[in-house]
Amino acid sequence: MLEGALFAEPVEYVVGFFERLKGLLVRNGLKKGAAMVIEHCSSVHTVGMRFPIDLIFLDKEWRIISVKRDVKPGRPMLSGGWHAKRVVESQAGGLDLEQLKVGDKLEFITN
Repeated sequence: MLEGALFAEPVEYVVGFFERLKGLLVRNGLKKGAAMVIEHCSSVHTVGMRFPIDLIFLDKEWRIISVKRDVKPGRPMLSGGWHAKRVVESQAGGLDLEQLKVGDKLEFITN
């Protein structure tokens, strides 16, 4: 893995209001390596979630603002900060986040 790189597959890209509202709430989990990118999202909650998640908050340039690991179900609002524009959600431990740091820039590449 390259320094500052994150690889996830499959990746769901969510933009619509109802899809963003639903997020991962109705899921029992995600397979290892899978993620969901939620646009227009600066905060999340895990009330009603069935599994812990990892979060990567990104700004408008896709730079990492903050990384939250192992967020347990039932947690009220978690903010990514004023500049957060999107979030990457994955099942806790499902992605290798160790090499990521605040300020790294991610790319969303589709086939």
